[in-house]
Amino acid sequence: MRDGKKMKDASVILSMSRVQSHRGPDDAGHVGINCRSGGIENLAVNGDSAFDASADLFFGFRRLSILDLSANGHQPMMSPNEDVVLMLNGEIYNAFDFVPELKCRGSRFRGQSDTEIVLQLYLVYGLDGMMARLNGMFAIAIYDTRIGKLFLARDRCGVKPLYIYEDQRYFAFSSELKSFGYLPAVRFALEESELSEFLMFRYNRERTLLKNIRQLKPGHLITYCPGSGIGAETPYDTQNALDSIDSPEALEFFLEKSVRSQLISDVPLGCQLSGGVDSSLIAHFAAQSAGSEFHTVSVVFDDQQYSEERFIEHVEHTVGVIGHHFKLSPDYYEQALESASWHLEQPISHPNTIGVMLLSERARKFVTVLLSGEGADELLAGYSRFLGMMNPWGRPLLSRLRSATDNRLQEVMAYRDVAWRAVTATRVSLSGLARKLFHDLDEFAAIEPRLDVFRATTGSTLERQRRYEMATYLPDLLLRQDKMSMASSIENRVPYLDNRLVDASFTLSSDQLVARGPNGRHGKFILKQICERVFGSDFTFRTKQGFGIPLRQFMARASFQDKLNTNILPGIAKRGIFKISPIRKSVIDIQTADWAEIQLLWTMVAFESWARQFLDREFHPVENQKYCSELSV
Repeated sequence: MRDGKKMKDASVILSMSRVQSHRGPDDAGHVGINCRSGGIENLAVNGDSAFDASADLFFGFRRLSILDLSANGHQPMMSPNEDVVLMLNGEIYNAFDFVPELKCRGSRFRGQSDTEIVLQLYLVYGLDGMMARLNGMFAIAIYDTRIGKLFLARDRCGVKPLYIYEDQRYFAFSSELKSFGYLPAVRFALEESELSEFLMFRYNRERTLLKNIRQLKPGHLITYCPGSGIGAETPYDTQNALDSIDSPEALEFFLEKSVRSQLISDVPLGCQLSGGVDSSLIAHFAAQSAGSEFHTVSVVFDDQQYSEERFIEHVEHTVGVIGHHFKLSPDYYEQALESASWHLEQPISHPNTIGVMLLSERARKFVTVLLSGEGADELLAGYSRFLGMMNPWGRPLLSRLRSATDNRLQEVMAYRDVAWRAVTATRVSLSGLARKLFHDLDEFAAIEPRLDVFRATTGSTLERQRRYEMATYLPDLLLRQDKMSMASSIENRVPYLDNRLVDASFTLSSDQLVARGPNGRHGKFILKQICERVFGSDFTFRTKQGFGIPLRQFMARASFQDKLNTNILPGIAKRGIFKISPIRKSVIDIQTADWAEIQLLWTMVAFESWARQFLDREFHPVENQKYCSELSV
């Protein structure tokens, strides 16, 4: 508590913890810290609702046990002298590499968890030395009573979320922002200044749609001094091994090594399999290392336009895995909309989010850890828009002009700027269409900060766009993966985002990434060369649409139409934020509405589903709860 007040009551921290217990059902811990005296007190294991001494800083953690399932992995974890307390959400894949040198420096270990190794790295090498050595996905909180400082850090790509709430009374942090609703006198309120970015991109890059809440940027850390307040949010350094990739064989070496390192687990693990290049190669290398009875999980559809089931089966047969197929039905999609919004904690930006939720929910019967192919498209230029950036003046420009019906001259003038082309390639709505919904749309406020991110990059146009998308577009995809998998207590790992693989991939030249194949130019070409050797040319170089959803068909169903007309549209109208007439037209003419209108309709469905649960809901702490959950205040 930043106002200097202290309290003994534990009901707040327990409520904040309980609401995200799905993130870790296996164990829980809560401590109270008196920042003036340096005293650290564990809440009694029976879950009593009071600390013996007053405290002004609280740690709460809920554990999903992956490594060292014993009590030796309990968190929050204290140093041997009980003067440093640490929480780690995630996995550090190279942690055990440091055990010999730490033992030589006098470290002693109670168990075999990566959390204990990270704590020892901090004690031996300090904050900078610890951060430089970590290769993994993580959100970390450390309080060091010796210097009276709190440190927060997030992995370089943003695989694990870390939210921060800050006002005059509180400085709080959490893996899930719904925890902040239990802080006394806090009521979620809409941050209208963020609506322009949301409407144009359907997600917010750093801020959220809720006042006083932001995300810690990937690859950054914060130092907070309880006595004087927050320090600067600064990037941290990682050790760059200066590796390079000059051939498909070299890329294969790094990818195989990354997959192997991420198979370390004391619980069952498997792989998400979409039937595309990225996840298929992960499944291939994982099955080679894991041996027999390796599981893959996939989402399929009745509509063959969207289902990739025959390609999934080809991978399963080639690799020799146990495959599980889960059908995403319109009924499930409609019924799971509210639950997915609750777990995602922001309007659902990608309609396939509900498919990831189904996948994780059903996969929990077989595995606790899933590897996925996220990150390959951003890292290795896999999206079609990367091809457009390489040759921007033909079909890509004509496509933009067809969409920009409100001001084509302005679009042409702006299109001359490479930064504008890169940033707006990922927008969902054109400003003219979005302004019909929201008259206060500020296109400059939505786009300019993203232009600054692109302009800070260096290298070729292709390298700059890759770095830009890894900093902006990828974290939102990773958030979807984390929230939907953790909703079912499943950990999602992403081998393409291994530190060494990421660094080495930026030594690739543009012609290694974008080249002509059997049926035209392809992005991610060097990865497809590996895939071709394993799964064949027809599989590798087919047109792949990604994880698509039959959105129009789902929303055209009578039951969904009823939801739109009785809940969604009246809710939007009552809030008075957006104009309802453009949305009502799309609902009436949903079978003939163009794709931009369908996308805008989904944006409103996603917003209202989220708003009903976060803007309209009251959160009340519950006393005398048993042990609960994850990174809290």
